[in-house]
Amino acid sequence: MLLNEISTHTTDVSTTPNISSDAFRICFCDRNMQPDCSLQSPQITVRRGELFTINAVAAGQGNFTVQSTIQANFPSSNTDIMNGESETCQSRSQESDTCVELNYRVFSIESSVLLRLYPDGPCRDVGTEQPIHVTLLPCPIGFEQVGSRCICEQRLMQFTSECNIDNLTVERRSNFWVRPLFDNRTYTGLILHSQCPFDYCIMPPSYIDPSNSDSQCDFNRSGILCGSCEPELSAVFGSFHCLQCSNAYLALLVPFALAGIALVLLLFLLQLTVSIGTVNSLIFYANIVAGNKAIFLTYGDTNLLTVFIAWLNLDLGIETCFYDGMDTYARTWLQFVFPLYVWTLVGLLILVSRYSQKIATILGKHHPVPVLATLFLLSYAKILRTIITAFSATFLDYPDGSNKAVWLYDGNIEYFQGKHIPLFLAALIALLVLFLPYTFLLLFGQWLQAYSEWRVLSWINKLKPFMDAYHGPYKNKMRFWTGLLLLLRCALLLVNSVGDSNVSLLAIATIMFSLTVMVWLTGKVYKNWYLDALESFFVLNIGILAVATYHTKIVSGNQNVLTYISMGTVFVAFLGILLFHVYIQVKDTNFCIKIRNCRNRPADENENKQGPVEAQPQIICNVTTTFIELREPMLDH
Repeated sequence: MLLNEISTHTTDVSTTPNISSDAFRICFCDRNMQPDCSLQSPQITVRRGELFTINAVAAGQGNFTVQSTIQANFPSSNTDIMNGESETCQSRSQESDTCVELNYRVFSIESSVLLRLYPDGPCRDVGTEQPIHVTLLPCPIGFEQVGSRCICEQRLMQFTSECNIDNLTVERRSNFWVRPLFDNRTYTGLILHSQCPFDYCIMPPSYIDPSNSDSQCDFNRSGILCGSCEPELSAVFGSFHCLQCSNAYLALLVPFALAGIALVLLLFLLQLTVSIGTVNSLIFYANIVAGNKAIFLTYGDTNLLTVFIAWLNLDLGIETCFYDGMDTYARTWLQFVFPLYVWTLVGLLILVSRYSQKIATILGKHHPVPVLATLFLLSYAKILRTIITAFSATFLDYPDGSNKAVWLYDGNIEYFQGKHIPLFLAALIALLVLFLPYTFLLLFGQWLQAYSEWRVLSWINKLKPFMDAYHGPYKNKMRFWTGLLLLLRCALLLVNSVGDSNVSLLAIATIMFSLTVMVWLTGKVYKNWYLDALESFFVLNIGILAVATYHTKIVSGNQNVLTYISMGTVFVAFLGILLFHVYIQVKDTNFCIKIRNCRNRPADENENKQGPVEAQPQIICNVTTTFIELREPMLDH
């Protein structure tokens, strides 16, 4: 009984007591965490600082498991050992006689070290330790060896300070892009870029595997700067995402063509044109918000409001395939197509009405020139953004300190090399032949018209109907206003393309509030006060959105909510503008029908009636008809 009290070790109250000595050796455990003293020491292969686990238990003579503290050390002075929490730990207390997980991290300048495990007891100095060979692999991609440790590569330190050796990942605290470079399958360093294009990479904070550059790409993208789509996927309209597509989507050419006709008819029938002035500031708002989408809508969500803003920029706004294999390069070319298509529709209408009296009579006072002027203004920001896209270059930083110029929106294409050359030249032609002359004409047109008798400026008289469509709503001294807003569009889009988001937001806020002050200090811009009020509403809306977004970015709030509130108020204002134009057109149509009936009345209708009372309607009709004949030229002007 006395021996049982001093030498019995019980593993559980239901088990039979075993007689055992103090801890004498270390036994390893199988996959089911069952002790097996016949198992050989495991061979460990890890990287410096990488966590590894050994399943073991202390045992006495007879290989019975006992409670004991398990010690660990290295014979080398160049090696350190830490537990799973990266704290120095060379022992582990075993609270029971069952198998436990021993977690260690090894730091050494040597490539192979010997880890010794032994129990804490009277027999620890008699050679009872278990030797475990630990092979230390080279540091992985994205890491470099400094002394006995694997830490982040020096070139990555400017973007992140956390590299996880356990899962070989790097934290993306900023939106950088990284790719390993190999020379004959030998890793030579990292290719780096400080800013991944919007909606191309996973938004930070996130963890990526630097050995697999596609692990940082989002929305099924891949390649250099995530500029291409994964195999079997295609680029789409409405976003920068990649989806499964087929050539059957070419049938969308039909609804796209009908959409262009519907747009022209809507502008034409409701007179939603720049000559009236109600849509001018609305288009300005939509251009600025769409051009800075990466700032105002960080995650690129798609809903009714974003589609509404996209349509005002002649964009689709929803994700739609076009054909199988379409890439970013082809998508950029196609951005020119729809504006050219709707311009052609109205241009043909103008030509037909000029050479066909019947068509001109049908059109009446609804002349197509203001519609064409409106479509040019709607297309302005889209064409400008496409030109900027075609011109956009960036540089990849290589390990040897050199850099390489690539096209920003598809890093797989070298800048001004190969197929990028025709895209660059097309954008340059659009800039010089269309974009700059259009901006110059609307900014300085009112002064050029004053010298139109000069032979060198005689051509401007041929453009007078087109320019008058823009000048109509403004006071005479403020006819440059449309050109000024075009110039501000250019400035803000360029700032967005080359500056950071904070600079863009400050520029937007400063310009918007300055415009508002300018409107009221100059004694109004438009002939009608309600157009000034409408423009102030849209301009202030942008300015407030910019300031609120700047504040939200500082406090890490949800900036999407702010943008949706802003776009929601603009959408309600648009519905009001639409109803106003419907009301005006219905009212004018009913009025014209009455006048037409009056004009078509038989001449002798009132002659058969007797007395002055019967003749009075004819007199009123004649007076009203004369008034309409005088009023119609004023409306046209």
